[in-house]
Amino acid sequence: MFGIKRPHEDYALSVRLGKFDAGVIGAAGSKLTVLFSERSSPPLCIGEKVKLQFLDGGTLHGREAQARVISWHDRGIHREVEFRLPAEVVVLAAGGMGLRDDFRVVPNPADRLVAKVRARGRTEWQRTLLKDLSLTGIGVLVSSETDGALVETSLVEVELDLPGIGQSLPFIGRIRSRCMAGCTIRHGIEIVPKMTEGHAFLEESLRAYSLQRQKELIGASRLLSEPKEDARRSA
Repeated sequence: MFGIKRPHEDYALSVRLGKFDAGVIGAAGSKLTVLFSERSSPPLCIGEKVKLQFLDGGTLHGREAQARVISWHDRGIHREVEFRLPAEVVVLAAGGMGLRDDFRVVPNPADRLVAKVRARGRTEWQRTLLKDLSLTGIGVLVSSETDGALVETSLVEVELDLPGIGQSLPFIGRIRSRCMAGCTIRHGIEIVPKMTEGHAFLEESLRAYSLQRQKELIGASRLLSEPKEDARRSA
């Protein structure tokens, strides 16, 4: 209808699913979140496998990727849908949205990186598995026992070891979220810069690791199919 914007027209990156277009509003880890118009949204089942075609976003323009529907929510006149895709595709999507500098990256699972966490002022460290990280915080997976040891606090001390850094990275963090993640519990820990000595070095180290990991993932972009002619003519 003349004068009415489709949701994807307001975003730097958009996708097409069949005959439906949507704007990308989030890209983190292996999840891509998009926004359809409620009156122009495809019928989707949770767990359904679909093919997304990227309409914008530089490197992604015209390419396709397999995705799985993991959730949808109605947001006023729009429908928000969350898809799971290969992490390397989401990295490229984040770059297309201009988020590359502070994008949350997922470590190589083979590295099994560990972050030590303890309630501030306590002596006993809890070993956790690093799930993801950005310049502003980390996500870790903990057992129910470890969650119990941290349940009465929000402020924690963290020691993080990343490949190629050569030393532990200590910081003060605040637990911002807790949620089930399979048989474990994911803690979202936000870095508190004003309480962290050497924060500048910490941020520099996180940035270096994040960029290196993004390069590794982007190098695996062969999972994407080649651009389609109709996508080049769209937008």
